[in-house]
Amino acid sequence: MTVIKNFVTFIFIIITLYCIGFICILYRDAFTNLALDAKMNIFKNPKAMYLLTPLLFWVASRSFYFKHANGPLNSNIHNLFKNIAFPNYFKTDFPFTSILALISSSLFAVYAGGALGPETPIIYMCIILLLYAHSSFKTIFKNFSSELKIESLLYLGYIFGITLIFHSPLASFVLSIEKSLRDGSSNVLMNVAYCCIGIFVAYTMMDDKTGNLFQDRQDNSQQFEYKIIHVIQYLFLAVICGFIASILMKIMTLLFYGVRSLMNKSKIILNFVPILFGLCVAALINYSDNPTRISGSGINLVNCELNDTCTYNFAILFQFLCNVILTFISGCSGGQKFVFMSIGGGIGSLYDNFTSVPHFQSIIVGITAFLSTIFGNPISSALIIMKTTNLPYESLPMLIAVSLASYHAFKYINSMLFYKDSIKYFE
Repeated sequence: MTVIKNFVTFIFIIITLYCIGFICILYRDAFTNLALDAKMNIFKNPKAMYLLTPLLFWVASRSFYFKHANGPLNSNIHNLFKNIAFPNYFKTDFPFTSILALISSSLFAVYAGGALGPETPIIYMCIILLLYAHSSFKTIFKNFSSELKIESLLYLGYIFGITLIFHSPLASFVLSIEKSLRDGSSNVLMNVAYCCIGIFVAYTMMDDKTGNLFQDRQDNSQQFEYKIIHVIQYLFLAVICGFIASILMKIMTLLFYGVRSLMNKSKIILNFVPILFGLCVAALINYSDNPTRISGSGINLVNCELNDTCTYNFAILFQFLCNVILTFISGCSGGQKFVFMSIGGGIGSLYDNFTSVPHFQSIIVGITAFLSTIFGNPISSALIIMKTTNLPYESLPMLIAVSLASYHAFKYINSMLFYKDSIKYFE
């Protein structure tokens, strides 16, 4: 009977992951298409954004009515891993309606010209949908299912989502080990075993659009030069990125909870604030020299910079950052990983104007450093960037070095300047 239960449970996991993956890919495609439509609207008639953006920001901000459907979604995921001793925690703190609100708000926000990404919602969906599916499975097939630990399901959903996004099985495998060790899990081998199932299923669902963030880059030969002066400059840039990321995360978190507190006090403010912020974003779009580059997740901007078809400047970077903050604090849903990677790429692009480091490598260091801070797993971050930028394995030591430097600078600055537990909001 035990063999039958294990077999039925295994089939359930496989079928469920394929269903969840299909939903996530539909969401990703919808997000991509709406982002392109938004850029086309901006290109054809930017003045129309004065009407469209406030209206859609107001609609997207309705996610405030749903528990944990917006804001620092990474902190919600972090809380799930910290409450594995309470199997029904996800039902009380993450109601199913929040997933629907999260998806809707994210799509409205990107079509409005906002600047948040689809990656964290995908991870969020993978985890929560898997937990709800398992709960229903246990109820319906209680006599034919074997018991699954909540912890292993959390790791399975998390790694499955990461693999769907970045399409890097090696990085996902290392991440399952790295995260288990960092979280102090007592079931590392079991977590990794479940994660391997998720990696396999996600990998079989990949297409050319998934996980290949920098798919337009043709030159795969560029790698880091291990000159002493360059290594020092790379590491210094990584520390700078860790410092900036810490400041930025602190500002965004304080602003979000501050604005949410105001909006919860008055229905007038609840309706007025997203409209006001939407008008601000519309103004940014209309007064920007490159309005299509400051909306969306920013990945396209990094792509064209890596391919030398466009150039970052301080104005574009600042406008994009303002759009990110305004979209985030207005109550729109979305992820911060892609936008932080884009901000890191912009800082790296500006950094090489003052140093002797090569332009391409400077951008890569910025992307890696910012991903490491918000992702919280430096080794996996380095592997992800190596895969998504098609860099050779010879670049991995430098990527790991800058990833570790940025991550520890980020943690140190948080603990010294702000508050010791601040890192938990974005890991």
